[in-house]
Amino acid sequence: MTSAAPPTVQAAFAAMLEKSGKTQKAIAEEVGLERRNVISMMKTGEMEVPIERAPALARACGADPAAFTRLVVQEHMPEVWETLERELDRSSATSIDERDARHCLLPS
Repeated sequence: MTSAAPPTVQAAFAAMLEKSGKTQKAIAEEVGLERRNVISMMKTGEMEVPIERAPALARACGADPAAFTRLVVQEHMPEVWETLERELDRSSATSIDERDARHCLLPS
């Protein structure tokens, strides 16, 4: 049995918009976009969903921000996603505290 391919960002965004029941204008206002036509452009694939806007767009549509952001990164930056997934899976730590972060960034 083959697994279904993940939806494209465009298809997922269009479905999220429809399911939300909100207008494109309402979504644009909610996420702080000055022009509502940007929502239409992302929906049709004329414009990529900016990674930094993905969580807010998902929240505005009532969707899972982490899942949508993951899809956006996977589609737009597959090499980055593969690296993150591989390296984060290797790590047994669930978070990095400030001391650990300084240790990683500062020379010994």
